[in-house]
Amino acid sequence: MLRRTVGVVSFTLAACLLAPGTAARASGSSDLQLVRIRASDTAVAPGGRIRFVAVARNAGPDDLVNDSLDITYSRVRHLDITSVHCSDGVSPDTPSCEFGAVPAGDSVRMIVVGHARTATYGTNVRIRFCVSNEAATAPDPNHANDCLAAAVPISADS
Repeated sequence: MLRRTVGVVSFTLAACLLAPGTAARASGSSDLQLVRIRASDTAVAPGGRIRFVAVARNAGPDDLVNDSLDITYSRVRHLDITSVHCSDGVSPDTPSCEFGAVPAGDSVRMIVVGHARTATYGTNVRIRFCVSNEAATAPDPNHANDCLAAAVPISADS
């Protein structure tokens, strides 16, 4: 009997210590989507500058409140990155842009700028972007739309 009472008290105490709205949000969800990647050019010369813009969206149904929506780049090939920018005045935490609250329906962007490596003629500049919820308090019901990759040919004709 004592063990059962302690367990109930512990559960009740934990529920009371949660911030208002936490229990309701934990059962909600936010479908985070990497909507598109746009490259500044269809081909790039060796040593040439190229820019990639990744757009992520909270498709809802719930807002992300006090969470961290992250856009991260990875799997970079044949690209020397020179700068990273985040929309909404967020400072980049390379290789990520960490956004706070993102209401359902809103979008955020990450911009990666770099130069194609000079000894890579005939290959592609490649980069992959993914979106995630670092805090994971509003589960993403569809991970199939969380990542996209881009490839741009490195060509002497560019």
